[in-house]
Amino acid sequence: MNSLADLKRRIASVKQTGRITGAMETISIAKMHKSLELYESNNAYFDMIDRFVKAVVADSSEDVQEILSPPQSGYDLVVAVSSDTGFCGAFNHDVFRLTDSMITDNTLLMTVGHTAADYYSSEKKIVADRVDTRFTHCAYTPDYKNARRMADEILLRYGSDVKSVAVVYNGMISHASWGVRKLEILPLSVDTDGVSGGMEFEPSAKEVFKLLLPQYISGIIYGVLVHSSAAEHSARRMAMSAATKNADAMISALSIEYNRARQSAVTAQITEIIGSTQAIGANNER
Repeated sequence: MNSLADLKRRIASVKQTGRITGAMETISIAKMHKSLELYESNNAYFDMIDRFVKAVVADSSEDVQEILSPPQSGYDLVVAVSSDTGFCGAFNHDVFRLTDSMITDNTLLMTVGHTAADYYSSEKKIVADRVDTRFTHCAYTPDYKNARRMADEILLRYGSDVKSVAVVYNGMISHASWGVRKLEILPLSVDTDGVSGGMEFEPSAKEVFKLLLPQYISGIIYGVLVHSSAAEHSARRMAMSAATKNADAMISALSIEYNRARQSAVTAQITEIIGSTQAIGANNER
């Protein structure tokens, strides 16, 4: 049985851990809501770009259709979006599992987040040499500048040595749940159903489309980053909530053990006092 001093120290340590995980849970809730607000505010901008892109495609000429047609050769680029930090349960594991299943001899990887960069740069991973580009310090706090950097890198490679681009990330399903997703962003597939034509573009539809395309892809990437950030904070909230509950359960178990140990100690002391009293009484009678 542990001593009373050891049990006291363990209870104090677990209580401190519980306070830390509780604070992290509260912070994650606030950051999750902030990320979702960012996503909602970005939707208005992205919807406007989306309408323009659909309008251009609906009135497109052969030049625009040529841009939309997929390249015939090149690598399949997979963008794996992870967290920059840990303590978020199976959040990154789900992304890596889906990404690993997509890797073939014709696959290149782009990693977003420290965790993905570390995971795929490990010497134990056969695909370490397939990591083509790494973006770090981009996942925890989404920023449109980082999304534009990624979009520029993707568009620079697309059509030269890359023929398709897919993003693997965790997205919010509801305010309380999230799940891993695969989003194919290139070749571009634009649904023009219900879009009316008849618009005129200056200097041409092709030039307007070229101008809008980077903003369109940047908007998609930014939405992915914001969704991933919100999901990360949601996953961390769940992990910290479970850790806090485990700490409370451990404190309860240790408190019971401490009370039993203290009761045993008190009983032993009383027994010693009674024994000593009886011994003194017996000596006095002699």
